[in-house]
Amino acid sequence: MSIPRKHHYITVFYLKQWRGPDRRLCEYKRVVGKIVTRRTFPDGMGYERDLYRIDGLPEALAHEVESKFMHFVDTEANYALQKIIAGDPTPWDARMRSAWVRFILSLRFRNPEAVTVIKQQMLDVWKAGVDYLRNNYPRLRRATDPPTFDEYMARTEPDAPYKAALRFLQEIIDNQRVGPTIFNMHWSRVALGRSTIPLLTSDRPLDMHGLAAKEAYIVLPVSPSMLFVAGHNDTWAKRLSAANPTEVVKRINLTIVSQARKLVWGVNDQQIRFVRNRLSSSPDRPIITDEQKRQAIAVAAGRHNTGA
Repeated sequence: MSIPRKHHYITVFYLKQWRGPDRRLCEYKRVVGKIVTRRTFPDGMGYERDLYRIDGLPEALAHEVESKFMHFVDTEANYALQKIIAGDPTPWDARMRSAWVRFILSLRFRNPEAVTVIKQQMLDVWKAGVDYLRNNYPRLRRATDPPTFDEYMARTEPDAPYKAALRFLQEIIDNQRVGPTIFNMHWSRVALGRSTIPLLTSDRPLDMHGLAAKEAYIVLPVSPSMLFVAGHNDTWAKRLSAANPTEVVKRINLTIVSQARKLVWGVNDQQIRFVRNRLSSSPDRPIITDEQKRQAIAVAAGRHNTGA
């Protein structure tokens, strides 16, 4: 079985929704300080070679995030996307609902910039965990452990930090804390076909705000004329459905383009001026918070101490 090297951070099945009659879509891209456009097939954009590869591991294991985890995420989520676009009124089963939650969460962390930060910070976290264990080994040492820290580390697998990075990359996407909140939200689709301009998408296509707040919402363009909307009730979906569709699209496009870093996609190049003026105009959000770092260090130290 061949190892996948072409790792899509914006999936083909998602980008397909923006294809035109020629089966292609328009990519807006920043190149040497300018915004240029090209028409190409969904498989030819939104990817980076070996993006999720974890250095320091055997080749098959190094690509496991793409070959197993992301493949599973995207395969299952494709069915959910088709259900949303078709307006299928049948109840969501738990498996499909979980698949869509996992896909939404993956959009926050699977882009090149986030993946680079996560992999490096996990290695830093592992080192911090080792330092913590070194400084506290006499207190943390179990009866079955070697008498010295150096002897203990000699028994540790050399690729342990890379395996930890692999686990952490999957765990931060498959978020067991946030996932249930999204799972239990009210989900809607908002059709915007009467808008005079189409929705865009980008390398940061998700607009998610304050999940713990009463007014929390998730908005994701799922086609040039449709939004997926989630909230703790149906308030946001009703507001968007009642508003002028062109104005809604303008507001969504402003968010999606301004938070993008490099790439925007649409059905055509007619919004190039808008993209040129707005691309990457909002600051990127922190990839890993200080609290997540502290928790990860504690977990890394615990894994050392338990031999995991």
